[in-house]
Amino acid sequence: MQTAYHTYSSYQPLFHKNRRINDNLEQQAQALFKSWFVDFEPFKEGKFVDSELGRIPEGWRVERLGSVCKCLLGGTPSRNKEEYWNGKIAWINSGEINEFRITKPSEYITQEGLKKSATKLLPKKTTVLAITGATLGQVSLLEIDSCANQSVIGLLENEDIFHEYIYPLIKNRIDDLCSHMTGGAQQHINKNNVEQLEILVPPKKILVEYKQIATPIYSLISNICFESQKISKLRDSLLPRLMSGELKLDKINN
Repeated sequence: MQTAYHTYSSYQPLFHKNRRINDNLEQQAQALFKSWFVDFEPFKEGKFVDSELGRIPEGWRVERLGSVCKCLLGGTPSRNKEEYWNGKIAWINSGEINEFRITKPSEYITQEGLKKSATKLLPKKTTVLAITGATLGQVSLLEIDSCANQSVIGLLENEDIFHEYIYPLIKNRIDDLCSHMTGGAQQHINKNNVEQLEILVPPKKILVEYKQIATPIYSLISNICFESQKISKLRDSLLPRLMSGELKLDKINN
């Protein structure tokens, strides 16, 4: 049993290594966004104009978030309907939004559950925001197509505004959203306040140039997250087989 435990725990350094790499990559992605769209480092030599968000480069504009991307509130199929659950459609609750990437669902629902509830199917690369509960104010990025519960708002990318911009933007502006929370004991961020958030929208050409730099970072983070998930599945499948004697250590080593 002790040997099985050591084999199981030997996977931990791999998780820690991947986590350190991704933490570093995430910092790079956030620093890139801040340099371009908060400090305006690449545009210092250009002309600046006044706006609702302060001085911004000429040709940029201020828009409401809801006018440039879809903001979708999730929902939960009835728990009293067995036919709504254990299907093939991924579904997350707000508790999952404590990692910067979501690679697996909380549960699965059926097509009927999707159709007969308020939940929405969010495509991968949707920025998700927890608007109530223990993870209130946390922001993640979906790496899978998934539905979500009513404590989650999904912000969808489109051909004009990319997830590489939306995700760090919301992380950068989360304090502004949290400053308008409502409710007593159960504080929450109102969907309308999310949609009405004033954001900076650079010209499409600038966003495309930024995306070309940011996408490799985001892709690498995604790949490492899925690698960690595969390692976790392998580790969890090995332990019971080692404990039962079905699998011998020499077979693993070979």
